[in-house]
Amino acid sequence: MTQTTTRPTVSANGMAPRPRAASSVASMPRRVHVPWVVAGVLLVVGCALAFAVASTRATTAKSVLVATQSLHAGTVLGPSDLRAVRLQGTAVGSFLPASAEASVLGRPLAVPLVAGAPLSTAEVGAPSGLGAGEAVVALALKAGQYPPALATGDQVAVVPTPTPGQSAVGGSGSASTQSQLVTATVSAINTPPASSQAAVVVSLTLPEPDATGVAQLEAAGEATLVIIPGRPMAGS
Repeated sequence: MTQTTTRPTVSANGMAPRPRAASSVASMPRRVHVPWVVAGVLLVVGCALAFAVASTRATTAKSVLVATQSLHAGTVLGPSDLRAVRLQGTAVGSFLPASAEASVLGRPLAVPLVAGAPLSTAEVGAPSGLGAGEAVVALALKAGQYPPALATGDQVAVVPTPTPGQSAVGGSGSASTQSQLVTATVSAINTPPASSQAAVVVSLTLPEPDATGVAQLEAAGEATLVIIPGRPMAGS
């Protein structure tokens, strides 16, 4: 019987090869890049916060009615006087929604509105508080045409202020033809938002005979208000 003997492999230098060591890669634990993990967590949290903020804003946004132009108290609202604007914030709940437009068309304004001002329920209705022989005139005034401290209830004088090149009384093209100083009571002040360039609208209660002259001054941009403390309104 033939017996087979396996010889160990011998290298070229006559030495038996050394056994291989276990792979160092297999014996070492896998490294975890902590900064990348933290960055990933922060990214997920940031996206969640952004989504929450966007959702909150979306729920508070509301389409409301605003004035397309400056409107006097007593103006009967028509389709061209109002438009829908989407606003957001905690105060939007006090404004009339765009869906309520049909319910206010054909009704008068209780107070004057400047262009872009949102409409509320309290601002719709016939102006009240007028006595016999009284009228209300709304003036759109810019800075310098009224005292900064002007408030509702103040007694004021309407002073004609013609534009440069026009005489104070009866000048060519001027509306300043009043020879008697008109006094009135401030019944309402409508201030536009700080970001708006619109004028401040001041409503004056005054004797009816003086209303036409004051309205002409307002149309020409030649009316300036001066506070007169304690002075009664003309005609009273």
